[in-house]
Amino acid sequence: MEPDQTIPQPPPLLSAPPEAEAVLKVELPRPRRRLRIGILVRVLFWACVLSWVGWLAWSKYNEKFEYDEKVARWKARVNEEDAETESKKLISRLDVMVPEAEPAFKDEQVEQWVREIRPLVEEVCERQFRNDPIVKTADRAALRESLKKDFKAQGRVLQSIMGQNVDSVLVAQADLLAAALLGKYGFVDKTLYVAPRNMFPLFEFTGVDHELAEPIAKLVIAHELTHAMQDQYTDLSKSIENCRDIEEMQAFNATIEGHAVMIQEMVGKKLQLDEATLELSRLLSAGAVNSGHVTTDVVMNMIQNQYTQTYIGGRDFMQYQFQHGGMNHVWEVMASPPKQTSMIAEPATYGVSNDLDGIDFHALLENLESFIGDGPWTSRNMQIGQMLLRSFYGSFSQEIADDIISRITRAQTVLFLNDANNSLASATIFTLKQDGDSAEIVKLLEQAAKDNFAKAQAGESPEVTDLQINEFKGIDADLAQQISIQVSQGGGRTQGQNIVRIARGKLMFEFIFAGVEMDDERIIKLAQELFRRFDAANKQSFNIQFRFQDGHYGHACTTITDACAGQMLREVA
Repeated sequence: MEPDQTIPQPPPLLSAPPEAEAVLKVELPRPRRRLRIGILVRVLFWACVLSWVGWLAWSKYNEKFEYDEKVARWKARVNEEDAETESKKLISRLDVMVPEAEPAFKDEQVEQWVREIRPLVEEVCERQFRNDPIVKTADRAALRESLKKDFKAQGRVLQSIMGQNVDSVLVAQADLLAAALLGKYGFVDKTLYVAPRNMFPLFEFTGVDHELAEPIAKLVIAHELTHAMQDQYTDLSKSIENCRDIEEMQAFNATIEGHAVMIQEMVGKKLQLDEATLELSRLLSAGAVNSGHVTTDVVMNMIQNQYTQTYIGGRDFMQYQFQHGGMNHVWEVMASPPKQTSMIAEPATYGVSNDLDGIDFHALLENLESFIGDGPWTSRNMQIGQMLLRSFYGSFSQEIADDIISRITRAQTVLFLNDANNSLASATIFTLKQDGDSAEIVKLLEQAAKDNFAKAQAGESPEVTDLQINEFKGIDADLAQQISIQVSQGGGRTQGQNIVRIARGKLMFEFIFAGVEMDDERIIKLAQELFRRFDAANKQSFNIQFRFQDGHYGHACTTITDACAGQMLREVA
């Protein structure tokens, strides 16, 4: 099944079954030695991009590999200069590990299954195809070409969001992902592809019974036909162009993938393909294998959690909309998808405004370079919602993750990078539901930092060599804490990373500095400036009136649950 078009996700059939015993080994190319200290924070940015362009597919293969830290580092630090070269090296290994095989079925069978599945998709969708979908069987070369077209279209959107060209990364990952697909719908070439030569190799790799080839192929066709119908009724390309930030793109992806999973399962029920449907659901929710390395495990848990939220969480969101409004309402949601991933997690909040909508959080974090110090700085300013938050808290127990997330209503992060001297800094604004929530959140994160430091120390070559947690003094605040970390640079060298959290009432700031000399006075000035900006924006927002559908004016007063996802990963040893 193809996680395809808009923001690519890993194919469901690449989740290794928990009972798998075989462990395959592969030697990945060594990454160029660059910003080592920044890996824990840089991954916040790269996870957003790479989770859409095929690293997720590669990570699913790694569930059967023996990990080491260079896997996570290489994935996080790949850049435009070497992405395509390194990807080709991986492709050659991938073609050996999971080679293309003889087709699992013939073109005539695909044509027959499409004739069987199409009317069922139309029936459960309560819509007719406006045009006959173009359906082709494809080898990996054809899949790569279609993926590259889609990814290049997405690259233009991501470039506007990220402020840099990501085409080479996207194209390289198209090469990688082609070996992992059973089907895809190309929103650029408007073609549905089925990949019969990938089926049996992937079945063997993931432990799926060959006898399920036909029923699973039918479900794949149902999934991709749903994407084709979505495109005909909502114009997927236009929807992508309308996404303004990462948060919207993730919410949109969960919407379209959740809809396709819901329809495929409805079709499977009509065809009584219970075993195949359950097999896909099992693979969709399969957990990641622990590597024994703290950093790698956190990254992999984050990726797996985000993947599950997109498909399973997206399906649950669409099922809620269907149960509360029928299929017509489902198509209304498709035409006006949620802007925030918190709405995916809490379907009842879809379309509901809140009292923070009048605040421009992006503007609050603009033009802070003078507080950080000499550049040149490259900045990334983004809202990160609940989906990424849950991904980053993937190594927490469900109870603790829910506790933290339930206390946060909104967050915005700006990340400053300086490759000239291998330094970085970040500032995050959290808005909380209640006074005192900051103390509870910090207590949980502090314990996580200590636990992860202990795990790292137990390793053969600990990357983090020291951890200090102290009160941060000199500012009027309900809470002020500083965490200092020393990270090994190899050859006996270390570099410091500082995390400072400052909270007043329902507002909390988190600052991270790696390779940046920031004395307490400058940190205090930065925090005071952000308090001033937020107070001014908050007062202004209360003067903004919202017009409701009945024509009256009033203030929105409900609350959403968005949050920033960086803090645990940034503290991981």
